[in-house]
Amino acid sequence: MSKVTMRIAYTAMLTAISVVLNIVTFNFGIKDYAFSFVYIPCFIAGYKLKLFDAFLVGFLGDLIAGFIRPLGAYLPLIGIGSGLLGLIPALVFKFLPFSKITNTILSFAFTLIFDTAGLNTLALWLVSSKGSITFFAYLGGRLPFQLVVLLLNTAIALLLLPIIDKTIKVELK
Repeated sequence: MSKVTMRIAYTAMLTAISVVLNIVTFNFGIKDYAFSFVYIPCFIAGYKLKLFDAFLVGFLGDLIAGFIRPLGAYLPLIGIGSGLLGLIPALVFKFLPFSKITNTILSFAFTLIFDTAGLNTLALWLVSSKGSITFFAYLGGRLPFQLVVLLLNTAIALLLLPIIDKTIKVELK
């Protein structure tokens, strides 16, 4: 099997996993507070696939899940943010010369800053606040919960690194 075929297959498989994890996101009944493991297939895509493929895993995973189980109007900024879940690790592993463990931690830290606290929070604030609360107040309420979600996903990704390396032996970047 060629590298291109393998890349397409892994992109499709990780996208499918991302769709399932988007659908089974645990909502705690509090608006905009949900626990999800969708970070994991996106991280794996960023770690092992090309930049565009990694972005597609998150973006298509969110888009397709939105068709299957809509939770309201589709928010394109959230879709882009979901794509960043794969793109940010891909950029970290491509351009930062640190160990896999350090790059994994940096991937999740940058994801928290630019995506979770940045783009996704902005999108949710624009839709749900209706001017009743400032962005930073909204961020302050959302960030502690999202930090816990991110730390759990980071721990899982760190535990999966050896398994990922054993499973995906072909260099697909």
